[in-house]
Amino acid sequence: MNNVSNVKKTTTQILFEQLDLMTCHLPIKQLLSEIQIVIERLSFSEINVRYKNDQTAQKNEVDMLFEGEVSDAMLDFVHWLIEKNGLGVLSDRVGRLFLEYCIKAYKDAPEVKLITAVELDDEFAKKLINKIRILYPAPTRIVYYIAPNLVAGIVIKDGSKTIDLSLNSFMVKTVKPRIAGTINVRVQ
Repeated sequence: MNNVSNVKKTTTQILFEQLDLMTCHLPIKQLLSEIQIVIERLSFSEINVRYKNDQTAQKNEVDMLFEGEVSDAMLDFVHWLIEKNGLGVLSDRVGRLFLEYCIKAYKDAPEVKLITAVELDDEFAKKLINKIRILYPAPTRIVYYIAPNLVAGIVIKDGSKTIDLSLNSFMVKTVKPRIAGTINVRVQ
């Protein structure tokens, strides 16, 4: 029997993997800031104690508590925890330990920027990110940005190199020299 299949994941590892999966498009600084906000507020609010057996009330309270403060992806993670009856792991000492784990795990994780001209639907964005994962495997964070000035296409930046597949760069590289050449021929 394979030794790898015998290895059990800790609760922290499972939570971290779920957090990473649900928030993979967030920049690391934003993610850590949001998880810190969640842990601090849940520690003081005691939502998991007051509404222990009422998931709907917990979700409503969480939505009010974090409205405009954290991303939808982070809210989805907190809702996932509520559904698993695990909201308590993000409060008090256990929550602080989870934050420390996240900080260590993301300490040296590289970020790649995926820039598109328009917002992509979730299904297409996931397919595109999976293709980019071939070049940049986990734990690399692929952060998604929208830049309408691209007109169409994508740009991928990893800090040391840029892959520019945008219509804007195509126009600059291909069309602009042809137009300039045509104008020069006519003028002469």
